[in-house]
Amino acid sequence: AIADESLDVLSAGHVALTLREKRAYEQLAEYMKSIGLDTENKRNDWMAALKKMHDTGVSKAGELVRHRLKLSPEEAEMWLSMTKEERDAKRAELEAEADKRGVLPENVPYEEDMPLLEAELKRYKKPEGRKWIQTEREFRREGVAETMKLSKDEALNILLLCEQQDYLEAANENGYTADVLEALREFVGADVLGFGYAMREVLENSGLAEVYEAREGVPFPKVANYWPGNFDQSARANEQANALDPTSGNGTRYGMLITRVKHKLKFNILGATNVFMAALAQQNNYIVVGELTAKWRGLLSHSDFAMSLRQYMGDAEFRQLKELINLLDGAGVQES
Repeated sequence: AIADESLDVLSAGHVALTLREKRAYEQLAEYMKSIGLDTENKRNDWMAALKKMHDTGVSKAGELVRHRLKLSPEEAEMWLSMTKEERDAKRAELEAEADKRGVLPENVPYEEDMPLLEAELKRYKKPEGRKWIQTEREFRREGVAETMKLSKDEALNILLLCEQQDYLEAANENGYTADVLEALREFVGADVLGFGYAMREVLENSGLAEVYEAREGVPFPKVANYWPGNFDQSARANEQANALDPTSGNGTRYGMLITRVKHKLKFNILGATNVFMAALAQQNNYIVVGELTAKWRGLLSHSDFAMSLRQYMGDAEFRQLKELINLLDGAGVQES
């Protein structure tokens, strides 16, 4: 029965997906007409110009660093009892030892830490279980002198990411301070920024929330100024690969449905238009064929059923079935 249903859904779904995509691009064309791009050729030229690389003239601020110390009271007193010259010599000794081992020096107080150590030592009393003097301070490494080489499309993606509260901390950590972002806004200009807002509005008003709430029976996880996250995910590669497999993953294929967590991952440099197209495809696929693929994922999550189906279909066709499910769900895990 599910095979017959799948054919019916796919047949109707192809038409529905095409119409939804056409409607989205018509909305964007209306925005472009509003800024004077009244012919298709003008709009195509404008879109091509978005992808041209420029020297932005903007340099990122230095990376934000947190320097933490965990010393015994005796160690803290030792550092505080030294003169500045003695501390400099001790640091040089510890840094040389670490360099020989091929590691970074750890737990080394610098002059900026001395007032913090002194204040913490004065507050220190030895209650049950407390044996350490601990301090933390933030500072920025020296800023990157080289100016960023970006297209306006790429700069627009950074700006849209940074208009979300969840990503402000990651932006600040990676050198996209308020001043840097303001300079990038000047670089892209009002028309390009408005185009970004038009793309964001298309995603916001796609009907996804209504379909999700009707299908799942719970409120849609709405995010103010939502724009798909795109970060260096190399540390999560294995975790994502497992999530993709219908026979072992958890079925979470849609980035816009993933619960966001705060992090400090580096931003991937991607064009906003490509991010938009990937997100639009995911939203449309969820709306049109998401219920069907969820059924297949539910079936394939049962190992006995999956094994019987693999034996019936053969390894090659079974692998093609899983690839088709992933394809229908939107060509890969899109970050939230």
